[in-house]
Amino acid sequence: MSSSETLWHEAVGNLNAGDVDGALRYCNAILDAEPRDARALNLKAIICFRNGEHDVAEALATNAVEVAPTIADYRVNLGQVLLARAKLKEAREQFAAALAIDSFCVSAHYYSGKSHVLADEFEEARGDFHRALQCRLNHVESWMDLSLSLSRLGRHDEAVLAGRVGTILEGGSVDPWLFLGSASFERGDWEDSERAYREALRIDPRSVIALLNLGRILVKLDRLETAEQAMRGVLTLEPNSLAALFELGRVLYRRGELAGAETLCRRALEIDSTNPDARFTLGTIHLARKNFSDGWPLYESRLEAERHAYAQASLPHPGQPQWEGENLSGRRILVYAEQGLGDTLQFVRYLPALERLGASVCMSVPRDLVSLLRASFPSVEFISADTASTCPPYDFFSPLLSLPLRLSVDLDSIRGEPYLAAPAERLRVPVEPTSADARLRVGIVWRGNERHAYDRARSAAIEYFRKLDEIDGVRLFSLYKGTAQSELRDTGFIDLGSRFLDFADTAAAIAGLDLVITVDTAVAHLAAAMGKPTWILLPKVSDWRWFLEGDTTLWYASARLFRQRTGGDWAEIFERVRGELEALAYSGVHREAASR
Repeated sequence: MSSSETLWHEAVGNLNAGDVDGALRYCNAILDAEPRDARALNLKAIICFRNGEHDVAEALATNAVEVAPTIADYRVNLGQVLLARAKLKEAREQFAAALAIDSFCVSAHYYSGKSHVLADEFEEARGDFHRALQCRLNHVESWMDLSLSLSRLGRHDEAVLAGRVGTILEGGSVDPWLFLGSASFERGDWEDSERAYREALRIDPRSVIALLNLGRILVKLDRLETAEQAMRGVLTLEPNSLAALFELGRVLYRRGELAGAETLCRRALEIDSTNPDARFTLGTIHLARKNFSDGWPLYESRLEAERHAYAQASLPHPGQPQWEGENLSGRRILVYAEQGLGDTLQFVRYLPALERLGASVCMSVPRDLVSLLRASFPSVEFISADTASTCPPYDFFSPLLSLPLRLSVDLDSIRGEPYLAAPAERLRVPVEPTSADARLRVGIVWRGNERHAYDRARSAAIEYFRKLDEIDGVRLFSLYKGTAQSELRDTGFIDLGSRFLDFADTAAAIAGLDLVITVDTAVAHLAAAMGKPTWILLPKVSDWRWFLEGDTTLWYASARLFRQRTGGDWAEIFERVRGELEALAYSGVHREAASR
């Protein structure tokens, strides 16, 4: 065996044994004797890449390809280095060249897919991972990244299936369980996601990613004490983990420990003063305390999240500035709905303020709100978000929940009078039974959107409402429309929600009721904004907009708030509601008493 071959085998043997320095010495010895030895150039490039010396690795890998341009693996290795340096176009050229040499090169297909993932081109990535798996069906990395790509494409069932295959192939490793946990999370299967992350932690109890994501799942499941333990576990491993600091801050907020939550957010901001998650959480703490002067500016940090950047990039006529208080006289402004339906219904109240400043207002909203809002604000042009391209040119744009900051909304300026109304043509829809029935007509909603971050905490079991239906002189009407419609079976409640096409229908039904009793969801905002007596049932620690205490709200004069006295205890709330509703039903003075 030649001295060059001996040195080569020593280099490879040292690298395989984990002796990186030894491998590097043998590579250098080979290159001292033969500077254009392609194998040594390629191996040294790999070593430098692993050591984080990406510029050196790129130069070495480029030399290796120049010396041996027909070896596909060398081109793939160069492509990996280029990916790490965010040179996506050049990297793809190397992967394509590798595939021209060997169309069955699994790593070329795989890393081409990774390049598309980095560019958020998930359909192209999916195709590459499929091709890698056609070459080698047991390529675990392709199954994992295929799972990720399918999740981003909204193909959640397929994503979970791909993630499960990864765990079958390599169930003794942490990474497949992390990908399965992520896919299950995106599908909304919190329990499956929890199981995956717990399995990852069984394999590696010090996996920060698994522990952090487990904590996030436990928050979704409203198991806040266990979630706190998980987040503190992350901080034990990584004391300066920004993600763990603000996530733990959110957990403490949810537990009503606002002082502790604020301390954690400020600690995160000491590490990174621009961190948008910590600033946003701190903003919600200020808003919950009615400190609007500090809260509204910090709340703007929500716009730095990826979904807001996407929303702004999707606006028609891009390039116009965001409104920051400039003169609006004679100008047109596009306002867009940015959060949930309830948020939109609560804050559209500020559109007339823009008109009073001289603006012509156009607003992009979800299709389900268009008819309702057109009837409520005839002078505003409402367009469906899925046809926003029809919006005429505008001078400024604004996210809806940025209006309170720009309009200097404070506690004294909030008005609770009604501002929403059902379209006149929808009022012909009758609420059963007929007006001849003297019973109190009560609309109910027991749960919200299951995809909401805190739906477990804010939604109540339908069984609690059954107790209200036992009250003489009361008739319950379900206003709920969603995936839990089947829970109405055998309740005796009249199901109106399944008939609704949009929120104009919901408003028409509410107009014919005496009272609405609902958990914190969009119907609560709709009914209260119509001036309908509305009883809103809240968890012990509710969303910031309901503040921290009190049974009334500045936002809606006709609303009453029923707060949990103990976290998760809906039974006690419903005992109070039942007592109030019995008194109301027996009094015979429905509308006046319901709002007192």
